[in-house]
Amino acid sequence: MKAKILLIFILLLFSACTLKPHREVKIVWPNNIQYIEALCELDLVWKDSRYSGSMSLILEYPDKLLIDVFGPFGDTVFHMQKDVDKFIMTSREGSFYDEGQFEDDFGIKMSEFINDLTNRNNTAMNNKNSENAKTYKIRYNLDDEQNNICWEMKYGNMCITFLEAKFSKQ
Repeated sequence: MKAKILLIFILLLFSACTLKPHREVKIVWPNNIQYIEALCELDLVWKDSRYSGSMSLILEYPDKLLIDVFGPFGDTVFHMQKDVDKFIMTSREGSFYDEGQFEDDFGIKMSEFINDLTNRNNTAMNNKNSENAKTYKIRYNLDDEQNNICWEMKYGNMCITFLEAKFSKQ
């Protein structure tokens, strides 16, 4: 009898967690972003693969970027760190220490990617769509509940949806 009650309690607990409504977050985006610390969802369709999962992002404009992408069990499946004099990108394919590898893989220069994340491309932000050097297109949806930035690139698409974000180091 105790086992049945325990089983029912566990089932109710799991169902309550899965049925919890998604909370909508209103993020107020500053015009000039110098710092971002965010929890995100990453959706990536790249060549023959597809990935959707959690991501953390810390950015200090213009020289520091830290991105960790997590697998379904919390393990890090992608790590990228850029500092003034250091770059490392680690994934299942191995570790790379040259920013050029990021550009080769994604078709975006690291400096352009950082500018995109910090809204430095004001034309794109105002128009919601932009073509950058004809190598990729970017779409901003930051003024509504979507809170995402999406890139259409040569070999696929990437969207970063911001779930939580803060814009100061406090």
